[in-house]
Amino acid sequence: MCGPNLELKQYGLGVYLYLEFMRRLTLTLFLMSVILMFPLVTNFQGTGLSSYSTSGSFTITLAKFTLGNLSNASFQDYLIVTISDVLSMVVLFIFYIHWRHFHRTTIEQLKCNYAILNPTSYAVEIE
Repeated sequence: MCGPNLELKQYGLGVYLYLEFMRRLTLTLFLMSVILMFPLVTNFQGTGLSSYSTSGSFTITLAKFTLGNLSNASFQDYLIVTISDVLSMVVLFIFYIHWRHFHRTTIEQLKCNYAILNPTSYAVEIE
């Protein structure tokens, strides 16, 4: 199921396009998740919540992953967070542009295949 779903075209174009959309969206979201790991690591290494006791508190551990933990951070840390967010949105935009192109070309190919059909395509010739 990881490769192209060309064999699913026999069940209709809608099924094929739906599964292709889900496959490509999954890959896009995975890539965005990898990109957004950098701000999580940067936030966790921040020192903004160091005044709170960390004696096994799960809430404080979760709070370290937030932007509030960067209150005393350097310009580079803020830059990492900003660039990662922008880059993930660029990846999503590229996915949108790519999907629109793929969707349009798939439908145009189908229209071209139907354009060459005529009544003689369905006729049986008897000799």
